[in-house]
Amino acid sequence: MISPINVTSYPGVDPTGAADSTVAIQACFTSNPGREVFFPAGVYAISGPITVSGGIVGEGPSSTTIQVNGGGYDAITLNADCSYCDNIGFTSPTYRPSGVTVKFANSRRFQKLTRFSMSNQFMPIQNGVGTVVTEISSGEILNTTPGANNAVIDIVGGNDTFINKVLADNPLGSEPSWGIRINQSNAVWMTDNDMIHCGNGLGIVPNGPSGEVTFIFGINNAFDSSASGTGVYIRPTNGAKVKGVQLIGNWSATNVVGCSISTDRTSNTLVDGVQFSSSRFLNNKLEGVILDCGSQGKNIDFDDCSILSNSRDPVGSHAGFLASTDSQSFRIRGGRSGAGYGFGPRHSYGVIIAGNCSDYEVNGVDLRGNITGGLQNLSPQTENGRIRDNVGYVTPWTTTNPIPVALSGSFVSAAAVVNYRRTSEGLVHYSGQVSVPAGGMGTATGAITVAMPFASADNHVAAARNIDATGQAGVATMYAGAPTLYLTRYDNGTLVTGPGTVAFSGTYRVA
Repeated sequence: MISPINVTSYPGVDPTGAADSTVAIQACFTSNPGREVFFPAGVYAISGPITVSGGIVGEGPSSTTIQVNGGGYDAITLNADCSYCDNIGFTSPTYRPSGVTVKFANSRRFQKLTRFSMSNQFMPIQNGVGTVVTEISSGEILNTTPGANNAVIDIVGGNDTFINKVLADNPLGSEPSWGIRINQSNAVWMTDNDMIHCGNGLGIVPNGPSGEVTFIFGINNAFDSSASGTGVYIRPTNGAKVKGVQLIGNWSATNVVGCSISTDRTSNTLVDGVQFSSSRFLNNKLEGVILDCGSQGKNIDFDDCSILSNSRDPVGSHAGFLASTDSQSFRIRGGRSGAGYGFGPRHSYGVIIAGNCSDYEVNGVDLRGNITGGLQNLSPQTENGRIRDNVGYVTPWTTTNPIPVALSGSFVSAAAVVNYRRTSEGLVHYSGQVSVPAGGMGTATGAITVAMPFASADNHVAAARNIDATGQAGVATMYAGAPTLYLTRYDNGTLVTGPGTVAFSGTYRVA
């Protein structure tokens, strides 16, 4: 086994931090390519870049400190297969104005940053283009430089990035722009991380026709307490694509917005396959969740999620979940959108579905504990918009509309009125009557047809068969073939004509 190189054995390395050690430290790594270099307890001041092809190891983040002075350079670059940084703390006397602290680059194999701490850094960590399998774990990052379009962890490329047990926190109101920002990547795995007081906790924001983020997986991550932004922010722009995001046990609380999924609506931009499971969106200033992708969003699911007591300022002005105009292909299944965690009702509605939405589902959601109502739906409820089996929501309309009657064969004019009511379980109950003048009931080759609202083929639950016919002896017969009811009248097997009134009723389910 090859022993580590002790960095203090090189002339010019000062473990007290009084003198700058940049040149001597780089000389040590250059002279020992691929080797592990050990930094004993102490403070090592640098003012320029250090490139590591092997390992850099300390005695602990509170014992071994690299003091990064000034900006304009990347402090530590891991640029070879299997290079690593372990058990070291990084600090600066004041906020760094620019530069990455630890950068992954130029690797096709495993690189890692483990057991670390950082403070006052501009861009603490960046995973660059060309990396394959990088690990960032067991770290604490405090007081990242506020603003300036920077991120605590910046992912601009690479395959299979693992981020585990990283805590980032900043003073309230002095937040970096992003916690974890993903601009370009193929597979990021995040577990047990907490991004506190960041402008946006998690950003998935590829840009341009070649920008693509695919396969983002997260379990038990928290993105909370942003004074200026969003817990989870997904927004591809200018033709970029986001495909395959699954977040389980996500916590997005006390931000401006809990979660925002949107696009800029430019050509070829796409969000496809985003799933939140057992996640919580709580105590955010505005909405808990905003969906605003239009036709560029597909397969966006919220399963068994808790969207609770958002719209804290002002109370009653925002929904728990807002699907903006033209949203499509989204589902909210199970879970809650209302009051919770002792905060009381705050949402205007638990769910608002704006106009012209399609292919959506709200199913089995507890919508109690909202100020105005459980759900407001401004889009048509058809087989492409399903709202059913929810608690705390009853469809608020019962409509009496004249229904057009289409005549065939030798029929003469007739008039129909149908009363119908849609339930939250997806059933439509209807009843009505057709008034038929003399000679107008039908022939052996046709029937009066009554167009029904919301009908979908082969889903009648029940329909009256022996329909009352007044004004003339005999019975009327109805059979269902959505979206139409067909009415005829017979007397002992013989088709008869009017005058008369045919009453009918039934129930069908919207698919």
